[in-house]
Amino acid sequence: MDSNQENSQNTENKISKSNCYCGKERNLNIIEVSCSHCGKFFHESCIGYQMGKLLAFSQNYLFTCKFCSPTGLEIYKRISSSPQQMCITTIANLQRKSVKDGNLRYFFSKDKEIIPFIDAYWESITTIARKQTTGWYATILKTLQSHTDLFVCQDIEGDLSFGLKNPDLEIIKPSYEKLNQKDDGNQNKVGRQQKRKFTGLNEPATGPTGKKGRPNSDIGAIVKLPAHGYPLEHPFNKDGYRYILAEPDPHAPFRQEYDESPDWAGKPIPGWLYRVLTPNAVLVALHDRAPQMKASEDRLSIIGEKGFCMARCTHFVTRGSWYWEATIEDMPEGSATRIGWGQEYANLQSPLGYDKFGYSWRSRKGTKFHESHGKHFSNAYGEGDTLGFLIMLPEQEGARYINNTFKERPLVKFKSHLYYEDKDKVSDTLKNLKIHPGSKIYYFKNGECQGLAFENIYAGAYYPSISIHKSASVRLNFGANGFKYPDILNEYKCKPEKLLEMVSVILLAVVVILFLYKTYKYVMYRPENFPPGPPRLPLVGSYLFLLMLERKNLHDLALRMCKYYKSNVIGYYFGGNTKVVTVTSYKLVKEVLQRPEFAGRNDIIVLRLRERNFKLKGMFFIDGDFWRDQRRFTLRHLRDFGFGRRFNDFEAEMREEILDFIQMIKDGPRYKHEEKFMKGNGRLKFPYSTTATMTNCFLQVSMGQRINREDQAKAFKGASGSFGFIRNTDELGNFISIFPWLRHINSRISKYKNLRDASLILYNFVEEIVKREIDTYQDGHTRHFIDVYLNEMKNEEQKLIGFDYDQLVMFCLDMIFPASSTLPIVISFLVRQLTNRPEIVAKCQEEIDFIVGNGRLPGLDDRDCLPYCEATIRESMRMDTFAPSSVPHRVMEDTYLDGFFLPKDTAIYANIQSVHIDQALWKDPENFRPERFLNHHGKINLKKDFSFPFGSGKRLCIAETFSRNTMFLYTTALLQNFNFKPDPVFGMPSLSEDECGTGSVRYPKDFWVQLEPR
Repeated sequence: MDSNQENSQNTENKISKSNCYCGKERNLNIIEVSCSHCGKFFHESCIGYQMGKLLAFSQNYLFTCKFCSPTGLEIYKRISSSPQQMCITTIANLQRKSVKDGNLRYFFSKDKEIIPFIDAYWESITTIARKQTTGWYATILKTLQSHTDLFVCQDIEGDLSFGLKNPDLEIIKPSYEKLNQKDDGNQNKVGRQQKRKFTGLNEPATGPTGKKGRPNSDIGAIVKLPAHGYPLEHPFNKDGYRYILAEPDPHAPFRQEYDESPDWAGKPIPGWLYRVLTPNAVLVALHDRAPQMKASEDRLSIIGEKGFCMARCTHFVTRGSWYWEATIEDMPEGSATRIGWGQEYANLQSPLGYDKFGYSWRSRKGTKFHESHGKHFSNAYGEGDTLGFLIMLPEQEGARYINNTFKERPLVKFKSHLYYEDKDKVSDTLKNLKIHPGSKIYYFKNGECQGLAFENIYAGAYYPSISIHKSASVRLNFGANGFKYPDILNEYKCKPEKLLEMVSVILLAVVVILFLYKTYKYVMYRPENFPPGPPRLPLVGSYLFLLMLERKNLHDLALRMCKYYKSNVIGYYFGGNTKVVTVTSYKLVKEVLQRPEFAGRNDIIVLRLRERNFKLKGMFFIDGDFWRDQRRFTLRHLRDFGFGRRFNDFEAEMREEILDFIQMIKDGPRYKHEEKFMKGNGRLKFPYSTTATMTNCFLQVSMGQRINREDQAKAFKGASGSFGFIRNTDELGNFISIFPWLRHINSRISKYKNLRDASLILYNFVEEIVKREIDTYQDGHTRHFIDVYLNEMKNEEQKLIGFDYDQLVMFCLDMIFPASSTLPIVISFLVRQLTNRPEIVAKCQEEIDFIVGNGRLPGLDDRDCLPYCEATIRESMRMDTFAPSSVPHRVMEDTYLDGFFLPKDTAIYANIQSVHIDQALWKDPENFRPERFLNHHGKINLKKDFSFPFGSGKRLCIAETFSRNTMFLYTTALLQNFNFKPDPVFGMPSLSEDECGTGSVRYPKDFWVQLEPR
């Protein structure tokens, strides 16, 4: 204990001679914060607490260094700043900048420098929400002109300039004195009687008060705890519950997000953001005592009142040998004490030893008590005697020694402080009580052992406990300044085997601390100039943090993180070491989609399991020269068959397919496989009802064939594979992308089995079609694109660069996959909007009736003449983004984006959703308004279309033209022939986000609609 005092004194001397922990003097060129207690300045880089973005000379915070904090941890809280403080911070930063520029100035233009600086750094200067109007300009001017004690003014040719009246920047710090002015009058020297003052005797609560004298509710910043670290009020809410004082946990992930972000305002504070507040020294527990028991201000003396009641101390023991002393200071006639060891469920309104949870020694007759059974033990003790209490608890194999954190319990507010609410489990604990073999309790009087009082006591956690009858007074000693009878320690605790045990514990503690330190460094590490983002964990990276905050829509979480970190580029880790970046904003999303160094694709297990032999083939998820050769060949030859351009034969075949679909709607289900998604009277289930007809559209282009209606059960089965794949992944690829070996342990939990089964369903469907075309292939006779590809496969040189059977099957799969899933999803989103908006349907039908009539189907020649229909389709794809995070890209070489360094192989996600809901681009993005795509003549204005439904740049979807043409023909045909009505059984399809799912793409949950013939 003497060594600890010496270390504490050395620490105090060190901090008193210098400002920061590092011992260096102040440096105005870096950011510093001032402690509210000692007044010292600390460098931002030396502070362990993550304080977010700060400005030099800020005054809108409350900071307590770890030397002054009662918990030994730094405390930081941002607060609102007054206009005077905002002006002081601004002018001080401008003055410092002028020094850096080599042109020292003291006066700065209000309009050209002060106002722009405040506007640029508003979030750093104050916590007040940014004003939408410029009315605050006048407030700033009034502040600068009225506070002549702080600012001086110059009028230079009509331009008002202001400076600090005292230009010494070293004096700028938060006005802690104003916050503590009510405490200043209590800082006088305390006399002997005041030191002996007991809490609970009508004293006012410490800390400043708010309106009407009530304590301020901001516990983290203004309401201060007494020096002993606990509030004076006794927490009571309801019987049968215990209340444990909580404090903010500085190590909890995303604690600052809850402290600063307005998104969490009004929501309950999660318990895991806090922790149990435990003082550094053993004291009388103010929250774990009967209200009649009064503790002294230093919480080492206790006095009783009226009948027997009890108080416990703050710390408990579960193993080892522990000793403490109690001195009877005052014992009036008729009073008595029972002192010893008690568990947490020992009744506070009864004497210690009343139940099974306590073991006590009574002052009268020296009787020992347990379960209300008294037995003579020694002579009585009284005023002036010093008693010793020794408990010996051998280690038990398999015993649980970790403290309960209560982090899963709810937080309850009582008198401006937060407590964990924990229900008493007395009956359950009584049933589970077991003997602790070898345990012993010894009692001592004035240094002499009175003998073994108890042995083989019940196992559990034991607190030093005192119960008092009437007004006796007891002084406690837990060894902080040494014991009165230290020889007892030598006799009972300092045996060689105990020393060896102590050394082992210390070594283990050192290893644990080093491990925690290394883990902390790993979790918080970020490469130089890498974008800000959430921390990471070994093996899983940041994935668990993301799932904790948002399990469903990771694209929405990206927007929240961008707002929290105040950056349009967010960086995190996937799988431990794989770097991932998400970008938002129109400028950066467009840049990522179009720059060639971002055109790569990621090689992850989710993409490989689509192929039978886990090969990375196809068109969507390959890159490099292989991708460029395949893409060039595909685009050149598919155009010959109507893909990506106007082609009369293709349009005629599409018209026949649409007519068959319309007739199927009118006829109702004819075959058994149609009954799953179609009922009579035009009732259809989306998105499944359109999968077969959309698949036929692509088959017409690539293979010159279609699947007849009676055989379309195969097409629907293939589409089920596409939807199964989509719904069993997420936007980052799922857990199996981090741990591919999980598929060998539990394929269901990792969703590997679901993904593999769904992928093989689609693969087998496509392979069957390809094999049929190969069997009917004739050399020299080209029927369709597959024949062209087969001709190319005969070339030995082409085989070497990837033109083989596996690539052909995967290419067809990559084209049939969106035809059987993505196009039906987009059409379903549009149908859902039209069913909920009959006024939009009416405008589209009016336009079609006027231009086309009802004698023929709308064609592609009518597209320019049906601008409102085209705008409605574009608005649906903007409003319901089906790929909100886009297909993930990979950085092909080291590069920079928005000033951040992105190393090669970084995965990068362009958050297209952020563009589609950007208020700066669309003004009212939450409203469905097709008119936004039209000019004042009512024609489509592509300059107003900032959306990216098909991507952009070299990675632009090769089927964009095909998809837009297909959607136009189907949408206008349905609008021409049907009215969209709510389903008579299931009602109107909901537009709520809860009715959408997000897998690899976003999709609507199944819904029914009735298409009523016009």
